[in-house]
Amino acid sequence: MYDLPVEEEAKVIVNDHKHPLTKINFLGPKQFFKDTSRERQELVTKNLQVLEFALKHKKVDKRCARAKAEWIASLKLAKVEKVVKGLLETFGYQDKSGIYVYPEEMLYLVEMNKMEVFVNNVPLTVQECFDVVLNVPNMTLTKYQAYKKLVLQGNRVIRYSEVVRKRNNGKIPKENSKICDTDTRKRKLEDENDEVQEKRIRSEDLDDSETDERAGEYIRGIFEKLRNSCPKEYSSKEALETSPDYCVFIKNNSSRVEWDFNLYICESDAINYTNTNSTKPELFAICSGDNIAFYRMGQVYLPHL
Repeated sequence: MYDLPVEEEAKVIVNDHKHPLTKINFLGPKQFFKDTSRERQELVTKNLQVLEFALKHKKVDKRCARAKAEWIASLKLAKVEKVVKGLLETFGYQDKSGIYVYPEEMLYLVEMNKMEVFVNNVPLTVQECFDVVLNVPNMTLTKYQAYKKLVLQGNRVIRYSEVVRKRNNGKIPKENSKICDTDTRKRKLEDENDEVQEKRIRSEDLDDSETDERAGEYIRGIFEKLRNSCPKEYSSKEALETSPDYCVFIKNNSSRVEWDFNLYICESDAINYTNTNSTKPELFAICSGDNIAFYRMGQVYLPHL
C-alpha cells in the first residue's frame, strides 16, 4: 500500500475496524499442471486480487482488550496491573501482594496480543520481551517453544512448583473431613476386633506354636532360595531423579491441582529424567531445529539372566 496522509490513513483504519475481514473467498483450488487457457488466467488474476485485498486490510485490535503488566526484574516476574476476562483461569497466580505471571506466560500473552508489558512506563516490543525472558535463569528458547506449542493446542501448562504450592495450601472441605473421621473410627473398631480375635487364637493354639514356628522357618527358607536363584528385574531406563518442569492439564480438565502429564523439557536428544514419587504419565519435549516433538516413554523391565 502506498503511503497515505494521516487523515486518509485514519479513515482506512476506522473503515477496516467497522468492516472486519472474516473470510477470504478464493475462487478455486490450485491446479498441479500449468494451464495457459484464458479462463484459467482470469481465475488466477481474480484470486490474486482477492489475496491482495486481504493483505491490504488492516487488522485493528482494541487496546482496552489487552491486559497490562509491569516487569519486575528483581522477582523475574510480571506484575499484572490490569486484568482482562479469562486471564487468571489459565495464566499467572495471585497472592496478597498482587497478581503475577511467569516469564513464559508473559511472552506468550504479548505474542498473542493479549498483554502489554512495561518497564519504567515504557512499553516493550515483542523482540524486547524475548530478550528479557531468555535472560531469566533456567529459561531457554526450547522451554518456551514447548510451552507455547502445548498452550496453542488448548492445554493449560503450569509450572510444577506452582501446582505443588497450590496443592499444599489447599484445605479439605468439611464434608470430606467428616468422611475421613468416619473412616478412621471404622478402621479403629476393625483393628480392635482383629486384636481380640488374634489373642483368642493365640490362647487356643499355644500348644502348637513350636510346630508352626518350624513350618514358618521352612517356608521362609524356600522363598529365600527362590529369590537368590530366580531372574532379577532389570530396568532399561537409567534416569535422573528430578522434578518435572511443567504440569500439563488437557482441555477437558478444569482442576487446578490434578494434572494429566508431567512435562520434562530435554535440552539434548537424551531422555534421562523421571520422578518416581509421581504416578502421573511422563511427557518429554525434544527440540529439533524449530520443531518441538513430544514423546511418552513407558517403563520396561527385562529379566537379568
